[in-house]
Amino acid sequence: SDSAARHDPAAMSIFDEPKIDAHCHVLDPARFPYAADVTYRPAGQEIGTLAQYQSVMDAYGMRHALLVGPNSGYGTDNRCLLDAIARGRGCFKGIAVVPNDVGRAELERLKAAGVIGVAFNATVHGVDHYTATAGLLRLLADLDLFIQVQVEHDQLVPLAPLLVASGARILIDHCGRPTPAAGLAQPGFQALLALARTGRAAVKLSGYQKFSAEPP
Repeated sequence: SDSAARHDPAAMSIFDEPKIDAHCHVLDPARFPYAADVTYRPAGQEIGTLAQYQSVMDAYGMRHALLVGPNSGYGTDNRCLLDAIARGRGCFKGIAVVPNDVGRAELERLKAAGVIGVAFNATVHGVDHYTATAGLLRLLADLDLFIQVQVEHDQLVPLAPLLVASGARILIDHCGRPTPAAGLAQPGFQALLALARTGRAAVKLSGYQKFSAEPP
């Protein structure tokens, strides 16, 4: 029967298995124009509207997704992200990009709209941009919001103590973007492994194209 097939792992295909996309962006400059001061403006095949993404979800059997506010195009403008969550049939949560001096009231507003965390991107802004964010991190911990971090090479080494001391839940993008040639002992990768001891860190197995030495 169809019911038996659904419960038989051997009979299931990857399209039947429940899946969550842990990292994706919605980019819709026709409805939400890009911010004036962004350094990169996605175009052409890089653009993906909510309708286009929902078609991908339906095609591959994805039930939920974590939408990440992109630094490219929107910067700290979260309108496109919040619109997608609101129109997403209950399928989406979001990671917002906010200024380091964002207030508690704004974070509470974002949380009420479906945002579950805030993104730090040291690969774009550098480590120094985040060294004075203890206050923001304490707010995130108090509101039970994730701090999502994108780093590369050994950038996690100076940031890890700040993240751990905050008490916030930690989400690491794209495997921490290690340097494959540096091996398992590289400081950045060891700092990532050490976050496991907090019991409140998770790593996204994603973004391999950003650090792999092999072609797709």
